Amino acid sequence: MGAVGRVIQHWIDTLPPGDAPVAYRAATHCGAVLDLADAACHDTVRIARQRLAASPGTIITLSASSTVRRVLAERSSDDIVVAASEPGGEGRTLAAALRARCVKDRDAERAVVDCGVVLVGADSIGRRCFVNKVGTRVLAQAARDAGRPFLVVAESFKRIDVDAPVVTEDRFETVPNDLVTAFLADDRFPPGNG
Repeated sequence: MGAVGRVIQHWIDTLPPGDAPVAYRAATHCGAVLDLADAACHDTVRIARQRLAASPGTIITLSASSTVRRVLAERSSDDIVVAASEPGGEGRTLAAALRARCVKDRDAERAVVDCGVVLVGADSIGRRCFVNKVGTRVLAQAARDAGRPFLVVAESFKRIDVDAPVVTEDRFETVPNDLVTAFLADDRFPPGNG
C-alpha cells in the first residue's frame, strides 16, 4: 500500500501550475502519473526478465507480487517454485496463476541450495532495508548461505527516502538491503518520502 501513497505524493508534488481550473489540471495530471506508473512497471519487468535470462536454473519466490508474476509469466512453470507464504497462503495463488509448484515455506528455505536464483517483490524500499511478506528474510539469508543470487524486483515508485520503511502489519517484515544481490527497477520516479 505504500506504493499507492508514493504515486499519489508524486502526483501532488508534480501538479503543474496553470490557468485551467484545478479540477481539470488534477484530472489531466492524474492520467499522466498513472501512465508513468504503468511505464515504470513495464520497464521493471523488462529489466528483470533480462537479468533472469542470464540466470539458469529454478527460480524460487514467495507471496503474490504482481510484478513478480509479470516477470515470470513467460517462464516455463517447470523452472518456478513458489513458497505458500503463510500466514495467508498468497503464494498458492501465484503458483496457480503460473502453473508452478507450490511448497511449504520451510521447504522453500531448504530448496534454495538447489535453485538458480531467489526472486521477490517489495512493498517499499528504504535506504537500509525493504519491506515484504514474512518469510522473505529467511529466503534472503538462505540465498546468502548457499551463494545464490537474491534479487528484488520493484518499481521505482516503491523507493522511499527513509532508512527503514514502517511495517504496519504482522504479515510483513523488513529485510536488510545488504542481503540483496541486486534491486531490479526502472528509474522513472525519484525516491520519495515515506
